[in-house]
Amino acid sequence: MRRLIMMMAVVAIATSCSEEKQPTGDNWGTTEWYPDRFYYSYDPVRMTKTLEFEFNDDAREYLKGDDGYFELAISSSPQTYTKPSYIKVYYNGESCDDGKFRVKLNEATADESNPNVYTADVGIEFLDEAKEGIHQYYIVYSGDMGGNSYIRDNAIKTNKDDVTVELFTLDEDGFYVEKIDVKNPVDVVLTWIGIIGGIGLAIWLIFGRYFFYPRIMVSRIMLTGPDTFNRSIAVKGCYKVVLTADRKKKQGLIARIFTGKIRYIYDDVWTDEVSFEHRNKRRVCIHTTGNWTCNSFLLVRHNTYTIDNMGAKKRGDITIV
Repeated sequence: MRRLIMMMAVVAIATSCSEEKQPTGDNWGTTEWYPDRFYYSYDPVRMTKTLEFEFNDDAREYLKGDDGYFELAISSSPQTYTKPSYIKVYYNGESCDDGKFRVKLNEATADESNPNVYTADVGIEFLDEAKEGIHQYYIVYSGDMGGNSYIRDNAIKTNKDDVTVELFTLDEDGFYVEKIDVKNPVDVVLTWIGIIGGIGLAIWLIFGRYFFYPRIMVSRIMLTGPDTFNRSIAVKGCYKVVLTADRKKKQGLIARIFTGKIRYIYDDVWTDEVSFEHRNKRRVCIHTTGNWTCNSFLLVRHNTYTIDNMGAKKRGDITIV
């Protein structure tokens, strides 16, 4: 039973695919449409086709002057006119109401190699509300003719004489145009900026901040003095350790994320700041300000160093653990 259901599902899918309507006729072009964003607006793309009309002598005589014309239309259905949806139609650069345009001999361009052949340009633009995908259209007679004339068997007829017009570039299968929805170029630029920025941020957080702001690798700094100051300070993993009397000094969260942790140790004895930074696995650097001095710039693990303030006559010992 399960196998039968699966076979029926496969047949149904195959049938639906085979019955899917395929476009027919000429491909007049493709438009990549995007929504407006900020000051960057979509510039409509006009897909233009040059139509060729071949008139016999009677037709050229009948159509000459401003009163002689026949009207064609872009239609959503073949043979009978149906107002096209989602497009704007142009004839020789001029906008057409309801997709209809009049072919006039005195407005068409003659082919020098064949005086009976005239050309005219028909353009299609998608409206914003057009759905993405392929849109099928047809060129049909609209039924509106100049003078006493009517349509029969794809030829214009008059009450007196036959006037034949041959449209030898038109296809009974019509034509189709395609609309593809894409991102606004502003969105594309912003997306790439976001991607590049995200990659750059990841590289910085994973590698960059450790390279430019290396972490202290010794475990502790032990200070005995000056005065009554005695502290064993855990420093491993910190970017910097600062001894200061200024209790307003704090490290912001953003700075901590992008550079690493700075540990502040507050005591009134450190009116002139002293700080420690990474040098290598077994060493730290000491930076003194004001009257503070140390008997070594590099402090090595398991060694004790002396720090002096000659002005205040204070002294202490520093041991790196």
